[in-house]
Amino acid sequence: MGKEQREKIIKILVGIVIVLAVLYLIGAFAFRDRFYFRSYINGVNYGGKTVKEVEMKIADDVSKYKLTIKERDKKEETITAADIGLIYVSDGTIQELKEKQSPLNWLFGSLKKDTQEMEATTTYDRNKLESAIDNLVCLDEEKVVKPVNAYLNYKDGEYEVVNAVQGNQLDEEKFRALVKDAVE
Repeated sequence: MGKEQREKIIKILVGIVIVLAVLYLIGAFAFRDRFYFRSYINGVNYGGKTVKEVEMKIADDVSKYKLTIKERDKKEETITAADIGLIYVSDGTIQELKEKQSPLNWLFGSLKKDTQEMEATTTYDRNKLESAIDNLVCLDEEKVVKPVNAYLNYKDGEYEVVNAVQGNQLDEEKFRALVKDAVE
């Protein structure tokens, strides 16, 4: 191999290294404020998203929150985020998760799945929650059926068993506590 050919190969290799280095730095620049590809928070892929985009998605998910209360006789009632003023409050956790990812490690960081768990900070209006609970049909005194034990009834010289009534009456104090726990 001649000297000219070696110099040509060296120039090509140097050019390739420079192009790869520039591409790597462009990637590092792009990931300075974005999560690595394959970044999961609470099981949701947020790869390539900014902190603001992640927080907007979480806020949107919180705004769609529904607490479904399943009652006897296959009845259901729902308390929604809008009913109680439930909203996501950014507390810097998403930013902290992003800061754990060095932009210079974007290539290798994106090759493996990065799974993070976090508790979304929310707030709600306690008065609105109380009002929403008060408006549930399952607590409406006119619609509540109290339970009755089975008993014997004497009729026409015979005893007959009168079946128990299961009813739908709730322990209101426990019910309210369970609803509050579910929301919090």
